[in-house]
This record gives sequence, structure tokens and C-alpha cells, in this order.
Amino acid sequence: MVEAIGIAGGTVAQVGTLADVRAASPSGTPIIEAGLVVPAFVDSHIHALWLGRARSRVTLRGSPDIPHALARLRAAAQSLAPGEWLLGDAEIDGAELAEGRLPTIDELDEAALGHPLLLDRRSHDALANRAALAAAGALDRSENATAVGDPTDGRIERDSTGRPTGLLIERAAVAIVERVVPPPGEASLRRWIREAHQALRSVGTTTAADPALSPVEIAAYVAAAADGLSVRSVLFPLGGNGIDPRRLHADAESTGIAACDPRTLRLGAVKLFLDGGGSLGTALRHEPWPSTELAGIQSTETETLIEYLEWSKSTGQPLAVHAVGPRAVELLVQTAAFVSDTWPLGQLHLIHAYLEQDDAVMRRAAGLGIAAAIQPALHRAVRGAVKRRIGRVAADGLGDVRRWLDSGALVGGGSDAPGPDHDPLPYIAELVPLIGAERALRLFTADAARLIGSPTGRLVIGAPADILELELAHIEELASGTAMRLLAGP
Repeated sequence: MVEAIGIAGGTVAQVGTLADVRAASPSGTPIIEAGLVVPAFVDSHIHALWLGRARSRVTLRGSPDIPHALARLRAAAQSLAPGEWLLGDAEIDGAELAEGRLPTIDELDEAALGHPLLLDRRSHDALANRAALAAAGALDRSENATAVGDPTDGRIERDSTGRPTGLLIERAAVAIVERVVPPPGEASLRRWIREAHQALRSVGTTTAADPALSPVEIAAYVAAAADGLSVRSVLFPLGGNGIDPRRLHADAESTGIAACDPRTLRLGAVKLFLDGGGSLGTALRHEPWPSTELAGIQSTETETLIEYLEWSKSTGQPLAVHAVGPRAVELLVQTAAFVSDTWPLGQLHLIHAYLEQDDAVMRRAAGLGIAAAIQPALHRAVRGAVKRRIGRVAADGLGDVRRWLDSGALVGGGSDAPGPDHDPLPYIAELVPLIGAERALRLFTADAARLIGSPTGRLVIGAPADILELELAHIEELASGTAMRLLAGP
């Protein structure tokens, strides 16, 4: 605990007693009196671009029943120009609606008023209507059956007669339609970035890793940086089957990001999706999900995973792997050990890893140097859906942060917003009784920063001076909840 911090040029220049910092500071340096001061928050996994995008799209979140959801879609469709796509976020689970199911494709067709419709579901699944499937060439001439087969790492859901239901399961299936959706212009992308950063700063977050980006989206960040970014951003390009990691990294660098101030904007890990989601019943388990024959979906082929791990090991470029279910985490750990028995800390990390995890696998991951990006807000958001699928005991154990910390792994906190809440303070407060105040705070500051290779998250000489004031007398009071004020940041 120190009394004062001296700041020069946005960097921590001195720390120590008030007298020492005053003596080391130039004459006339302004003094800000504050209470308990901590580093500004770091989100190691937030889809910031999507957070901004969500503010201008229709959402079905919170709909109590299908008529309510369809009314929202119909209202949004009425404002569109002829032929314009109706895009939005479903963020609903069939079991949560009064009817106990998702809208049918017929209902989606009626609500969309003739517009092609695509609704994202937690970045894994999507709902699409016939106009969208037809635009993608995925329907036969009668428009009653699909004209394409299922990809190996996804599925177009069909009813008992073979007709599409409108549900596209996992990224590869969604991509069939996404390929024909008109891309947003740079102005829209830059607006989304700006609005997301305003939302993040409002909750004290000044550093964020934005995963799963295309080179076009990275280029938009570079363009936005020319006018100044209000949140330090670490960008994760999205890799996958059929995408050469060397070409992907070269394409990302061709955006000009290397010329940006790395304290404000830089490339981070390449991201891979190894499996689906727990709330969607597509995370990889050792046994089938109840009432199904499906034990999950492996989104990235094992050969592709090995290719990316070997590329990461040979180049030193970091890699981040979305792995939710126990079989996905084990596969990543086993494959990483096959490629190398040691990984520099921070070069390879798991994303989510919240479902039915095994202590021995977690310890082995830590022993290899594999870190974990964990999101308590996500655990709360999906707990109900997982409970309905596999029972209360499994759901109650979701994303046990303490077990990951006890394994010895480096653990960085995040949100996985939008969908989950992007405000870290309530989740820090919830963690205090479980892991202690300082450990809970580090999860969303120093440790999250270390996970994504950022110099932020610590108030030490030479670090960026991103500073929060908490309305507390002592850090141990974090569990009681508090308010905060951003004193300094980018």
C-alpha cells in the first residue's frame, strides 16, 4: 500500500509516500486527492465490437414468449428498406420461453415481412428464415428442404420431414448464411468500437482483449486509432479449419496495426473455436448430452489444432483456444503436450473452460504453462440453461474460479460480453468471500493483463497510469459492493 502516485505523460512515474512523490514531481504539478486507488480493470475476453454492434440491432433477450419475440422482429422489419437484411441477436433459449421451444421457420418468415433474417445466438448458433437460407443457396427449388449438407463441424437443424427449422448449429453452419450477408461499412465498425469503449470506460475498464476478429474488423480498429481509442485494445484474429495461420497473421499485420502505439492497439493471440457452448448443448463432453445422441461438436479439427500449436511454438505468437467442455479442454491439453512439454506463460491459454472440468487436467494444463481466461459473468448467464440440460450439480460447479487458481494456472478475468454483463465490479465482489479481496481484484487487473500480454493492470513505475478510485476505506471491503470513479486512463 502506497500513499501517492506520480503521473507523467500517462505513465506511472513515481510511487511512495506523499512527501517523496511531491519532491520528485515538477513544481506546480496538480494534486488529486482520492480515496482507495487501484488499477483500472482489464477484460481478458470481451467481444467489444459486438458490444457496440448490439446497441443498433434488434434483440430478443428477455422475451417471455414467442409472440413477444416475433413482435420485436416485426417492428424492426417495418423500418427496413426493401431487400435489406434483418440482423440481430436472439440470446434466448427455447426452454426459457412460455412455449418451451424456439420460433419455427414459418414464424420467422412471417415476422421478417419478406426480409432475409439472421439472428446470432451467443456467437455459436443462429436463427435464419427461408429468405436468408435461399440467399445463401441452402434451399432446394421448393424452398422446403436444404440444398446443402451439414458441414463436419456444424449442423443445419431439420424436422422429422427433413425441412429446415431455422436453427443453425455452430459456426460452420452459421457461416453458410453469413457469407452472403452484406458486410458493415467502416463507418459502422468505427461507431461500434467507439460506443463499446464508452460503455467499458463507464464501468472502469480501460484495457480489453477483443477476440474472433477478421482482418477487415482489425483494419477498422486501426482506422479508429487514428482518431484516438479510449480503451487499450488487444485484438485476436480468428483462425480455423482451412485458414493457414501464417497467412492469417500476415493479413492481420497488413492492416497497419504494427505501426500503432502498442500501448493503445496491438495484435494479441490468434483465436480458435475448439467446441461449442454449454448453454447450447454443443460443448464437448465424454458422454452425450441428456436426451440426445450428441456429445458436442468439435469445431476445429485436431489436425488444424496441431498446425496452429506448431505455428505458435515455432514463432512465439500467442494462441487462445475456446474450449468449454471437459473433452475439449483435455484435447487441447493433450495436443499441446504432444507439440511441446513446456509453453511460456501467456503464450497459450484456454478460453471459458467452465463445464465439468477435471482437477487432474487443470493441474496438467498449469504444469504445461497453459493459462485460462475465465468469465464469472458468463457462468451466471448460462447457469440456468446448463441446469436444464444436465442438472443442478453440474450447473452449480460452472467455472469454479477457485479450482482453476488452485491448479496453479495463471487465470485472467473477463466477461464474454455482450450477453453477459460487462461490469466486473459485481463479480469481483462475489469472488471476495471465495478467494479473498486482493486475489479477486488481481483477476480483473494484473492477472488479466498478464494473460493477454498487456503492461496495464499494475500501478508500478513505467506502467500506463490507468487508475480507479473505489469508495472504500480498505480493499477488504470489496465484498460489500462499492462505487468507482475513473481517475486516469487512455
